[in-house]
Amino acid sequence: MQQSGRRYLLQGLMVCQCCKYIYYGMSNVKGERSYYRCPGNRFGGNRVCNSKSIQVDILEEAVWEEVKMVLKEPEAMTKEYQLRLVKHESTEAKDELEKRANKIEQGIERLAYVYARGHITKEKYDLEVESMAKELKGIRDQREEMVDEKRLQRELDFITSSVESFSSEVELELNQADWETKLDIIRKLVQRIEVDDDNVHVVFRLKELALERQKKSVQHCIGSPVSSTGMTPERTNGSKLKKISLIIHGLICFCFLLFTLLESNPFTKMPGIETDGLGFNPILQDTGLAIHPPVLYLGYLGFSVPFSLSIAGLILNTEGNVWAKIVRSWVLISWSLLTLGISLGSWWAYRELGWGGFWFWDPVENVSLMPWLIAVTLTHLLLVVRNFNTLRNFAILLTLTTFILSVTGTFLVRSGILTSVHTFADDPRYGLYILALLGVITVSSLVIFVVFTRKNHTSFQYSILESEKKSATQVTAGRRFFSRLTMMLMNNLLFITTFFIVFIGTLYPTVLEYLTGELISVGAPYYNSLFNSIALAILVLTMIGQYCSWQGNSLLPIFREYRFSFCSAAAILPFIFHMELMIVLSITISIALLIFVLEAYSKRICLFKVAFGGSILLARRVSKSYYAMMLAHAGVAILVLGISYSVGWQEKKENYLGIGDSITVNKFKVTLRNIELIKEKNFHAVRGTMDIRNLLNNKILGEVTPEYRFYLAEGQKNAESSIYHNLFSDIYVVIGEIDKSKSKIAAKVHYKPGMSIIWLGSFLIAFGSLLAAFSSSKKVAPSV
Repeated sequence: MQQSGRRYLLQGLMVCQCCKYIYYGMSNVKGERSYYRCPGNRFGGNRVCNSKSIQVDILEEAVWEEVKMVLKEPEAMTKEYQLRLVKHESTEAKDELEKRANKIEQGIERLAYVYARGHITKEKYDLEVESMAKELKGIRDQREEMVDEKRLQRELDFITSSVESFSSEVELELNQADWETKLDIIRKLVQRIEVDDDNVHVVFRLKELALERQKKSVQHCIGSPVSSTGMTPERTNGSKLKKISLIIHGLICFCFLLFTLLESNPFTKMPGIETDGLGFNPILQDTGLAIHPPVLYLGYLGFSVPFSLSIAGLILNTEGNVWAKIVRSWVLISWSLLTLGISLGSWWAYRELGWGGFWFWDPVENVSLMPWLIAVTLTHLLLVVRNFNTLRNFAILLTLTTFILSVTGTFLVRSGILTSVHTFADDPRYGLYILALLGVITVSSLVIFVVFTRKNHTSFQYSILESEKKSATQVTAGRRFFSRLTMMLMNNLLFITTFFIVFIGTLYPTVLEYLTGELISVGAPYYNSLFNSIALAILVLTMIGQYCSWQGNSLLPIFREYRFSFCSAAAILPFIFHMELMIVLSITISIALLIFVLEAYSKRICLFKVAFGGSILLARRVSKSYYAMMLAHAGVAILVLGISYSVGWQEKKENYLGIGDSITVNKFKVTLRNIELIKEKNFHAVRGTMDIRNLLNNKILGEVTPEYRFYLAEGQKNAESSIYHNLFSDIYVVIGEIDKSKSKIAAKVHYKPGMSIIWLGSFLIAFGSLLAAFSSSKKVAPSV
């Protein structure tokens, strides 16, 4: 029986990874439920961290299940403790040194916080930091450890006797042990329990088992309500989720493998042997095509994993927060690959197609953009599902839609329905098979979604549904309009609106042609007129939302805290006021967002307010998820800034040039120096050599060598551009055929500012999302 006054089995073992405080047990007012709670959640009336309370009975049961799994291997435990006794290892000494080091680091961080608010002078701050840094260095350099052979011998005797008796009970499925026995065994086997935002990690004292079991996660416990049906431990539910999702994913792979074998088998014998090959499409003979399609299709195929997990989650009725934690990393990885693939495609089109642009609103470009828009909506919505355990069904619907749109993109590219420079294989047989597969995936997934959402609502209407409604009430009740949740949901609504704009503009001409035979095209003016204003609204909401709390803020403190960002953005208005209104707004808002991100980070690490060493220490303690968010949002700001700069200041001139003739764009003069005929194995070409001169200092910066090629096997002509790059602008040159009557060559010269900024922004978005995917769980070496 449990003794009075000793109510909490895990008291003193649970450590918050956010603020390093020890969790304590508490009960609600009526005493109906008990929770483990972090003191940092309400430390001295102030919130130090955002760690959630964890229900006692669920956590203790889950930890006990993990301990019983360890108890099944008594030989390994006995061997480990004997090894410790021989080698005189002292865990307590290591733990004590680690605790002292953590306390000093926390002290330095608190001291920096106090100094940043002006409560102490710089001299006192530097003196204290120097003293604490010396003490910290001494602790880290210390190598001597105290030896407690008696303690190790007592633990060995206890473990040997207790485990041998208890392991037989486990084998006989006698899972009931009294409270005192559980307490003694847990205190001997468990060194600590680490709690972070996503997981509860049980760290065992045994090196061999800890390394083998990799600190088993008890993710299910955070925020999980007790349902009347009796929720199974996450370990069991997670294994079922993996099994079902693997079956679904295997079926998807089988369907595509069947398509490859039946309709696109690369090993099928040709009916005859050509004396000379048909050649390769000229615009595909580029290194960018060795990278762009594989990365893009990795993004497409990556969404099959969240799709499978979503179907499995519906079947098992997995809790929304548990499901979101599992799915979000896969969504982020796939979205980052899709972002990188689209960016590489834009880079290829800019270099190879010869028109000087990076996005043409081509139908196949739009097809890749549609799942990207839904995926970016999903990545933000999963944060809401994970934190508040609500809107799970809507997030699952978006997950299914993302993969369906990925298959739709494959169908449209391979079927030849859309006319585009990107459609190179238009065999109708390919399209029919993929269309059939698309129909099966769409219909089956939507049927499963409808059936199981209704079934789950009926079966768990007194448990899960009520908890979801309660969570939703907590999300909305008492919140101000300017909260992170509100801004995030509004942004999601705008992304979905943008998706429908692209969806209608892409497929409407095809549907109209099929129904009426009328041929129309939807061009860039349609997309730009609707897309640009929505993009600006998304930027504004992003800037406000990422620095609002989930509970809500008023705007005035935000403007006051980050007034430097807004003033800096407003300071550039006199220099760009003559431009179009949309360009002015885009540049101003993107600069404000970029400075906003940098200023918030500098405040977080107390840059220029504390000694540089203190800022470095604070920077090391910033979480990877914050860096991921900062990089991705900074990438968005840089991308919009680059696009606005390029569109607003670009120039284009064309003329016939003879030897020594020039074209001037902006501050650059392009002079034709030489024309030559070249012959390669697969093409003949006219090559022009041109010098790039800066008119401000009259210096030659470099040269470009554009070509106009004739491919022999294909019988096609193609202009090969040549680009002079610098940090802030490109000089993009294309030539045509020689005019023999004039002895001149046709030339187009584009001044393209901000192109490097566009590529940098795209890379930061992809890298930030990839970093976010791997920052959800912290890798900590097993402690013994």
